[in-house]
Amino acid sequence: MNTVQRIAKNIAALFTAQFVTSIHGSGTKMSFTKGVFVTLATQIVVLLFNLIASIILARALGPEGRGIFALLLLIPATVITFTGFNIGAANVYLINREKLSLKEIIKANYVLLTVIGALSFIISILLFKIWPDTVAKQIDQRDAIIASSIVFSLLFVAYFNAIVLAFQKILQYNIVTFISTFTKVFLLLVLLYKLHLGILGALTATLTAGILSCIIVRRKVNDILREKFSSQDYLDNEGRHAVGVMKKLVIFGGRANLSNILWYLVLRSDMFLVSVFLGIEALGYYAVAVGVAEQLRLIPTTIGMVLFPKASSMNDADKIKFIGKVTRYSFWVVLLLSIPLIIFGDILIRVLFSQAFLPVTNAFRILLLAIAMLSIYNILSYEFITSGKPEINIYFNGIGLAMNLGLNFFLIPKYGIGGAAVASLAAYSLISTLTVIAISRTRHMNFAKFLLPQKGDWANIRALAHDFVASGVKAWKI
Repeated sequence: MNTVQRIAKNIAALFTAQFVTSIHGSGTKMSFTKGVFVTLATQIVVLLFNLIASIILARALGPEGRGIFALLLLIPATVITFTGFNIGAANVYLINREKLSLKEIIKANYVLLTVIGALSFIISILLFKIWPDTVAKQIDQRDAIIASSIVFSLLFVAYFNAIVLAFQKILQYNIVTFISTFTKVFLLLVLLYKLHLGILGALTATLTAGILSCIIVRRKVNDILREKFSSQDYLDNEGRHAVGVMKKLVIFGGRANLSNILWYLVLRSDMFLVSVFLGIEALGYYAVAVGVAEQLRLIPTTIGMVLFPKASSMNDADKIKFIGKVTRYSFWVVLLLSIPLIIFGDILIRVLFSQAFLPVTNAFRILLLAIAMLSIYNILSYEFITSGKPEINIYFNGIGLAMNLGLNFFLIPKYGIGGAAVASLAAYSLISTLTVIAISRTRHMNFAKFLLPQKGDWANIRALAHDFVASGVKAWKI
């Protein structure tokens, strides 16, 4: 087994242990279904806040302003995907597996944050300056500087919130996202509707929410540091220096970063190309379609996060049956939820986002189907990770990215944002199809078991729903 495979298996085992501990923790018994309920409930609340934020931005800024704001956030987010080195995942691994000094890890993270943050800030500014003139001239230099500065809060939360997660503080980890999202929505209402500050107000709300997240995360890390202060395992292990810890963080994180980069580009390359080929207003339309459709990714993402650890403790035969069941449940739930949204998409867009955004309707409908197809890969990709074969995900993401880029270059100039949506549907479908074929062949399981309803599924779903509601009632009473 090579180094990458060992890393993948260790991370999978680590997150499994963390999730199980968070649910069953010392002295506190919580059923698995109840843990699912609590996690899903938190995710739903965050989803609703994100949807409200999207509505506020669209109505207050209009298509062109929404496009400018989307690009202002897209460029810094893309930069840190390349430069961030996946340090957050490295923190989790090194704290739990190598028992490095917590103080030295924190010092190393601050140094890396300063260096990588400054580099990312400079690169973001340069990208805004060299972006095609038709787009760049619509972006105020002040706004570009503010947007670029957001990289520091994004990196801080990614790095240090991972330390919180490494110590199994799952609730605290989720609190950061909740408070940040709530703060952003509140500030958007005040700054855009009350003070009418436009894009500056939207950026201010985003930056302020990010800073608040940093403060909360820092306090959580300080609490952990005080809690572990007497533990020599975490504070003085082998007297390592911050430089050595930094090296370990960068090497470990860098090995896993290629897959993150490819996956990010699969999801976001279309938005860049829309801005280049069609202009900033078209990006505003497309950003709304993507933002709303991607809310359905909550389902496979949450299922993968809270149910997959159960599969990790199974033998191969039972595990693949379980994954097949979870995959088809997720796929059909997303698909069935998409159907009414597809039928009434024009009404939904008009009521929530105003008449001005009706041109996004067709792209929105296509993207709903794309997200349904993507849900298959969202679940099945875990099989490669826990089997010690993460390079398969890299290969499939690379193939999907190649198709996405090729189709976007052809379809966007000819068919507009609808062409971009079709390219996403084709790329997501290809990645999911390749994944199903690969697992079907290696695990000797009929591909229909991943996609088509099976005998007994309805009874299982009803039983799960009953347990889920019962656990929800118990959690509410507590």
